[in-house]
Amino acid sequence: MAFMDLVFFDISIWVYLLLFVVAFFAGAIDAIAGGGGLITVPVLLAAGLSPAEALATNKLQGCAGTVSASYHFIKKGQVKLSDMWFAIAMTAIGAISGTLLVSYLDSSLLLKAVPIILIAVAIFFFFLPKVQPYIASRFSLTNLQFSLIIGTGIGFYDGLIGYGNWSVLFYCVSLFYGVNRCFRNGSY
Repeated sequence: MAFMDLVFFDISIWVYLLLFVVAFFAGAIDAIAGGGGLITVPVLLAAGLSPAEALATNKLQGCAGTVSASYHFIKKGQVKLSDMWFAIAMTAIGAISGTLLVSYLDSSLLLKAVPIILIAVAIFFFFLPKVQPYIASRFSLTNLQFSLIIGTGIGFYDGLIGYGNWSVLFYCVSLFYGVNRCFRNGSY
């Protein structure tokens, strides 16, 4: 038996190699612009993982980047952790709620929903630059409102599906706070 004919957990070594390459590529894209999950989730589903397994694998992969980025911003003093506890708590509540919901949803429903959500996220990013100036000129949120509404909402989405959530968060920060503030003090 040749090495390339090996099978682990009913998955060919070729599939593992492809998943490794895709994960590397998606990680690079995620580090540069975010949205690596938009690449990995469909590939994981195509490889035969259930929707819950694909979403969980994507989330575990994304956690490494999140921990690394958080450590970097805290260490550089760009984010004061003491100012972020309420936002972190609201995001965690949303994420736990989304994760609990996805664990109870039927896999066949998730299989149908994932492509629809991918398309919806793509449409969101396509139209957002056109409506961003209008929204930014009409609405603003306090830190408390942002944490309650956007933090909880993005946490829920992240727990439920999760791909593209950092890009959505960045756009929400730029919509309701302005990009300059985000870059100036490294937090919202």
